[in-house]
Amino acid sequence: SVLKEIVSIRTKLTRFGADKKRELKIPYNTFTAELEQVLAVVSRVENPIANQIGEFEQQEMLKRKETVLNMVEDKAQSLGIRGEYKNRVVPNPKWWENKTAKMSDVALSIEEMLKGVLEQQKNDDDLKRMQAEKVEMIKMKIDLFNQNYALDTPIQYEEIQYRVNNVPFGELDSVIAAEFEKRLEIELKAKEPQETTKPVLEHDVMAETTPILEETQTVTYVVKNINERQRKVINDLLIKLGIEWSEI
Repeated sequence: SVLKEIVSIRTKLTRFGADKKRELKIPYNTFTAELEQVLAVVSRVENPIANQIGEFEQQEMLKRKETVLNMVEDKAQSLGIRGEYKNRVVPNPKWWENKTAKMSDVALSIEEMLKGVLEQQKNDDDLKRMQAEKVEMIKMKIDLFNQNYALDTPIQYEEIQYRVNNVPFGELDSVIAAEFEKRLEIELKAKEPQETTKPVLEHDVMAETTPILEETQTVTYVVKNINERQRKVINDLLIKLGIEWSEI
């Protein structure tokens, strides 16, 4: 029948296609196998060459790195940058990792970076010098105050440095004077006579209740060559004794 003929034709065509496909795969498989063999040979040659090239490039990079670091060292020395500031310099790895980087451009970058570090060094040096000058000025002021107050125990800079180091110049005299006034007050109190308690006897009470009239008179004393501390001691004593006095 017609159907059987059609089915037969389809079957023959399918078998023909499968046979041809097998025939065509034979040269393909052969080619693939031969190609893999050739690639294996190429790889055996390529890998050692690639490794050699990699080692060569690594050595060249290390040479460039050494050159860059020497440039940094030489430039820092020529600018007068000290070791503790030179250690702050962090070279850019691209300066030696980039094979196409020009050494002239790298030199400009190094100089710019080191000038910034040099500016930091100068600023720190100026600050230290100003601080040292201020300390010397404070010590001179303390010496002058010691001469004027003539304390039994002169004040040393180390005793009050925590009070004066951070004080503006315009306020130094008042702060130092306050410290000397404290010390003077302590010394004056230490020199005051200590009050002693003694038993009160009957005849003492009678003597105290009996008014004693003493003749008063005005006396003029001339006190020469005294300092401020001595003057203050005399004034305080006169006040304590209840003596009317005046300075001429």
